[in-house]
Amino acid sequence: LSHCWGEPENMAKTLLSNLEAYKSEIAWEKLTKTFQHAVHFTYRFGIRYLWIDSLCIVRDDIDDWRAESAKMARVFESAFLTIMATGSRDGSAGLYADCPQAPNFQSLYHTSPIREIRTD
Repeated sequence: LSHCWGEPENMAKTLLSNLEAYKSEIAWEKLTKTFQHAVHFTYRFGIRYLWIDSLCIVRDDIDDWRAESAKMARVFESAFLTIMATGSRDGSAGLYADCPQAPNFQSLYHTSPIREIRTD
């Protein structure tokens, strides 16, 4: 997931203090709307793993940050799919953009070299 952090204090992130708990479970309500949409989207497409930098890199462990942040380009390059949450300056808006032509319609587009997939 490529996303804009916004105010970091409003976003779930892995820290040394919650690392062990997060290995078992991250409460759904702790996730931003963007993270929740990304989880739902990957689940619907049968994708088993989702990489979110603020959750996959221990933010207050400089050694983990150096090691894992150095791999970010490879993570995105090797990804089956990259979700880009570009419509918001933080995680509160989610992935789905409102369609002005139809107020009750939301869309998400995924483009690949092979085809375009539209989900509602």
